[in-house]
Amino acid sequence: MSAVARGLSAPSKIGRYEIIRRLSSSMTDVYLAIDTAENRKAALKLVRTDGDGAAQLILEAERRGAAILRELRELDPRVIEVYDCGEADGYFFVAMQYVEGRNLAEVLSAESVIDPYRAAIIALEICEQLAKFHSWRPAGREAVTVVHGDIKPSNIHLGHNDTVRLLDFGIAKTLRADRASTLHHFGSPGYCSPERLERSEVDQQSDLWAVGATLYEMLAGVPPYQAENTRKLEELIRSGRPPRALSSSCPRGLRAIVTKALTPDARRRYASAHQFQADLQAFLEHRPTAAELDRNARWSPNATIEAARAYLRRATRTVRRARARMRAGSAVAWFAGGMALWIGGSLAWQIFQANRPVPAAASAPDLMLPMLYVKAGDQVLEDYRTSADPSLHDFDWQKAEICLERAKELGSSDSRTLGKLALAKGYAIVERLNDGQYSDGAAAQWRSSARDLFASAALQLPTDPAPHLALARLYIYSDTKNGPDVDQAMSEFATARKLGAGLGRREIEQQGDAYRLRALDEFENFQWDAAERDAHLARREYQQVPGFDQVDTHMRELDSIRRPQNKKPRRTPRWR
Repeated sequence: MSAVARGLSAPSKIGRYEIIRRLSSSMTDVYLAIDTAENRKAALKLVRTDGDGAAQLILEAERRGAAILRELRELDPRVIEVYDCGEADGYFFVAMQYVEGRNLAEVLSAESVIDPYRAAIIALEICEQLAKFHSWRPAGREAVTVVHGDIKPSNIHLGHNDTVRLLDFGIAKTLRADRASTLHHFGSPGYCSPERLERSEVDQQSDLWAVGATLYEMLAGVPPYQAENTRKLEELIRSGRPPRALSSSCPRGLRAIVTKALTPDARRRYASAHQFQADLQAFLEHRPTAAELDRNARWSPNATIEAARAYLRRATRTVRRARARMRAGSAVAWFAGGMALWIGGSLAWQIFQANRPVPAAASAPDLMLPMLYVKAGDQVLEDYRTSADPSLHDFDWQKAEICLERAKELGSSDSRTLGKLALAKGYAIVERLNDGQYSDGAAAQWRSSARDLFASAALQLPTDPAPHLALARLYIYSDTKNGPDVDQAMSEFATARKLGAGLGRREIEQQGDAYRLRALDEFENFQWDAAERDAHLARREYQQVPGFDQVDTHMRELDSIRRPQNKKPRRTPRWR
């Protein structure tokens, strides 16, 4: 029980943390605080150390959750950072990164429902993180599964431009590879799977069911299961009775995904977060989903409703027999017939209520949706622009592409949006090229497509250097067969500088890579003078960013480019 629930107020200061206001309250209280030693904001979770047995269980869960969270941070940068944890002034505390934004429950309270494509993106990001947590291999240790155990709207944080973070790992559990589930007595009943309520066990399926329930709530505006008290709610979920059908305004593919995710039989649900994520990705890319092809996962009336229908048929037959005896003028027969009709009609109404679709709730104004999607796509492009990270894999280009494509579908077709969309599509292709996902023949076609997209982005965004930096990167790395086109790459870098780009460490390394790769090619073809000249140019670039990324390794590689003593100089042919 939280401090607020017990009628207690938090102190104004815990250790070095000055408390400003309460942020949330569930099993524990979370406060916005100032770390006076580091002069920064922190989200401070508090649990009293002198509580009863239940409080001690919560304390140990939070201690374990903080340790798990610290390690998961290495898996995904969206995981909230734990600054510190310990005991002070009668409390166990966990000081965490404070991120501006709202939780999903607050968003739903304000907007009622969420646009289907935005909801699918949020669910996809949750599954993306769960896929990492469910198949975690800590350094030097055996593989384990981290089960969050309490996924629900209030534990899903939406930051700037809908960056999705899972909150509250206080009841998270780790499972060894040889153990499929573990006992767990905490959790929010409305988001618990039938088997979890039955056996008090959590596993990967527990998290996936909760994601399905949360996705349903984003689309319908209400949780999939509701009842007047916890006992009846748990009975309803355990009964295997499906929730009310989603509105027909929800796209068919997404309705099928929710259906599969909330199928009572766990064997017919998504077997892993990867599968769930892949189907959401298929929906967002307008491809058929596995859920649409899975007839076994479709909802059908449960035994309770079938029993009600059978009762209705029996009641109707009773009415017919009563009518046959009406001529006798029996008041009892009239009464029995009337009651049978009333019972039958009441049950029919219950069946209708259970099966009719959830009405589409009022949503945020449509004019806001394109802007939300553009902002989400912008964030990926901006993160890449302001970062020195040389790896394209650390940026979600598919999310940028999907969001900007959705903005275009909703009417945002100005040149800036179209230019950003072309840029995101091009980078998504280059990322796949770098992964070697295409054959040589297909790679040439995709490389040409990426070049055309970047060129289109440059036309749509005439004052933006980003498309030119993208073209430069493409000319350096993507053609593994013919090597870098250094002249074209340097021309694009020059154009980017004219448009105001300040080349950072990533771009300086790229320029060095261009000269180095060409030098190695020249060296293999006995073009000694050209190889030595380009090796010198590569060193000049690398020396500006010592220690960055692969620079030191590449500098050593350049040492091997030396003219053999017994070889005469050869005329260097013009490059390409």
